[in-house]
Amino acid sequence: MTSLLHMSTKVHYGLMFLSRLSSCYQKGVFISLQEFSLETGFVSGGYLEEIVCLLRKNKIVKAKRGAKGGYQLTKHPKEISMKKIIEVLENSSKQLPCQSSQCSMGSTCTLKKFWDELQEILDQKLEETTLQDLLLSF
Repeated sequence: MTSLLHMSTKVHYGLMFLSRLSSCYQKGVFISLQEFSLETGFVSGGYLEEIVCLLRKNKIVKAKRGAKGGYQLTKHPKEISMKKIIEVLENSSKQLPCQSSQCSMGSTCTLKKFWDELQEILDQKLEETTLQDLLLSF
């Protein structure tokens, strides 16, 4: 079965980085982009900088300069929802058909009610799932 949902690389890499920050939140450690890029082996520092810029702008992460500098979560992982992260990185959590203004069928679409209900379920799950939940499920 093919997936209905599509996750951009921006969200995927952002979640990977935030998961890493979550894992060391209690220790108060800052993680540099270079360190994370070396750990993952496939996320470029330049692309991560774009992602982190959005996360900083929205006060999800904070930065520290210097030899032991890097990034750290601004809040406990249990206070950061998946919905918030996706909205910051994608400008929306609407990932399903008929959820954008690009739908040519509009209100005449017979599937719109189904997609709206499915979107509500997805939004609720994203809102109640936090970075802490991701760590606990690992």
